[in-house]
This record gives sequence, C-alpha cells and structure tokens, in this order.
Amino acid sequence: MKKVFKQFVVRILEWEAKRVISRYKPKVVAVVGSVGKTSTKDAIATALSISYRVGKSKKSYNSEFGVPLAILGAESGAGDVFRWTHILFDGFLLGLFDHEYPEILVLEVGADRPGDILRTAGWIKTDVVVATVYGDVPVHIEYFGSREELVHEDREILKTLKPEGTLIVNADDEASLSFVEVWQGAVKKVSLQKGDIVGRQYQIEIGDDEFPEGFSVLVEVGGVSTPVRMHHVLGEQHIYPLLIAGGVASVFDIEMPKAMQALARHETPLGRMKIIKGIHGTCILDDTYNAAPAAVKAGLIALRNTKVKGRKIAVLGDMMELGVHSIEQHKKIGRLAASVC
Repeated sequence: MKKVFKQFVVRILEWEAKRVISRYKPKVVAVVGSVGKTSTKDAIATALSISYRVGKSKKSYNSEFGVPLAILGAESGAGDVFRWTHILFDGFLLGLFDHEYPEILVLEVGADRPGDILRTAGWIKTDVVVATVYGDVPVHIEYFGSREELVHEDREILKTLKPEGTLIVNADDEASLSFVEVWQGAVKKVSLQKGDIVGRQYQIEIGDDEFPEGFSVLVEVGGVSTPVRMHHVLGEQHIYPLLIAGGVASVFDIEMPKAMQALARHETPLGRMKIIKGIHGTCILDDTYNAAPAAVKAGLIALRNTKVKGRKIAVLGDMMELGVHSIEQHKKIGRLAASVC
C-alpha cells in the first residue's frame, strides 16, 4: 500500500511540476556528481540571486520526489498523508494561478540506481548542466558495477540539455571531464590549475585569537582575478563550488566581481566540513552529513594542514551506499582521522 501511495504521489507531483514549468518557463540548472552537489547547488543559487529570483532544491532533495518538490517550492511530507494532501493542493494552485515564481531553478539530481537520472529529470529541459566531482569511490556506487557505470548514468542528464545550453565540468576530475566527450555544445571548465575559471592562491585566514576563520582565494577568468573570502570552512575542495557558481553566473550575464560579492556572504550547508570553535582553542570539523570518501578525506587533510592552539576533533558522519568498497574505505578514513586528531 505504501508503495502504491508513493507512486501515486510521485506521478501527481511530476504532473504538477510540468504544469508549473510550462506556465512560468524558468531557466533550469541541473547539478550532478558524487562530491559537493549540495554545496555547489547552494553556491550557484547564492551567486544568481544577486540578479534573479532563484529557486533551488531544499536540503539534498535530488530524487524522483525531490526534483518535483523543488520545482513546486515545497518540502517533503514524509509519512504524513495530510501534509502530502496540502503539498499537492498548493502545487495544483501554483500551476493554475499566477504567482511570483523563480526566474531560474537550480536542481540537484542524483542517481541511486541505473535509470534514475532520466526517470527523475528526463522530462525537464535544462539550460545549464554541472558535473561536480566523483573521486575514486563515488557515493551510490553500491548499485552500480563500477565508477564508470555510475558516471555513465549521470551523463544521461545531458539528454535534457538544450542544444544552446552550457555544460560546466571540473577539469581536475577525470570523470567530470569525461562529460565533454558526449557533448558538442558550449563548455566551461573550472580548475585549480588550468581552465576557463581558475582558483589560485588559496590561503587560510587566521583570526585575532589564532583560530582559522575560513579561507581566501583568487578567482581568475581571462587573466582578470577577483578575490573572495569564505567563512567557517577550510580546504581547497570548497573552491570548486565557488568556481562553478561563477561559471553559471557568467552564463546568465552576471559579471564575476558581482557574483563573488554575493558568494562572500554565502554559508555552506551544515554538516559539510564546517569548522567550529570549541573550548580551550579546540578546532572541531563538523562533517556529519553522508559523504563520499573523497570528500571526507579532503576535509581531514584540510584539518591536518591547519595550525590551531588546542586539539583537533573531527566529527564524521556516514559514508553510505559504497557496497563492496565500504569496509576498505572506512578503514582508510579511520586511519587518516587517527593521524590527524
């Protein structure tokens, strides 16, 4: 019965989401990848919001439920039938009467199993597709034969990209860069070395009390550099969402300094490598959200390379859906954490 109800709700949500897109005709940015999807999605929304009304996936909603809910601007009703009734009614009204609706939607799209990408978002026409980072052992690999199969699944999102659309990839990640092989249109590459949008001169910012407050970096486009500073996070992995957000902003004619100005006020999601000041000079790494091994490793390395007066404490969450790689990867992260803290 629960399965029947779920499919019933999904079909109605999808129908309502299609009506909403048809009525308001927003531009659509789709974000795929294994590492940094949510952080990247949020950074893109922040950069675009300086010039546009922007809607985005709430939390990490990226499934056949999450994508329509993001389009409808709603949160999940979980197991509450009455909440779902209210959500479906509001969605119907949104598609029936004029409302002030976002000009751009930033949607996180995920694949737990083969076929998920087109099942989740195949009915949407996108204007920009972003591929973040995959690493050696991506999240959700449990139900795929290999990393290559998972990446191939994510590349299916390119079937939704309009011919005049733009693909943005991470040139420092082999799997992300592979998207270029199957796309003939416009491409922007972000990198810490060589690309269309490059991050240079990463530097940890230390406060008056000798505690790390965040980092600064120069974002370079066409030889012109724009400084930006991020608060409460550390690690070069956090540069990529900034670069991608700048790339998406440029697609929508927002100048880089203006985009970076917006991102300087951006706060990364909770539980994703946030730095917290503890007592007696303690530095706490909050990485409690489910993450890929590559993301957890990057956070621990950033913590290792940061000088603090007191102890270093890493509070780590799960690394789920790794399948046969799970034990090995947890052991590796455990050994690294022990050497850092």
